[in-house]
Amino acid sequence: MITAEEYRALLNQPPPDDFTCLAAQADAEINRATLYGLIGRDTDSFPEFVRNELNLAYAYQIQFLSENRDTINAAGAQSFSLGKFSMTAAADSEEKRALAPMTSGCLVTVNAFLRGLR
Repeated sequence: MITAEEYRALLNQPPPDDFTCLAAQADAEINRATLYGLIGRDTDSFPEFVRNELNLAYAYQIQFLSENRDTINAAGAQSFSLGKFSMTAAADSEEKRALAPMTSGCLVTVNAFLRGLR
């Protein structure tokens, strides 16, 4: 995860007021997108080019969440369970994705590294 100061340096803009909350949401989305490959890993030991892509992914994701919070929040739950009953619905719109396209692009390098590409 990145700090507010790193966000400012990477995107050359001030961090959103609710940076801490958005950073936590970005962390959850990036963990899902990397199939939880970052959990328990010391990202400081990653090669610099991988760390740079990961930091950019966090910055882009925080920016995306900040700019699209109304659209993302309107997406609603795609699945739920109640006791033994569960229901899953397909996503109805590309606009309601919670992962930013720029984040996905940065995570290509990160995912390749996590799967052993050096």
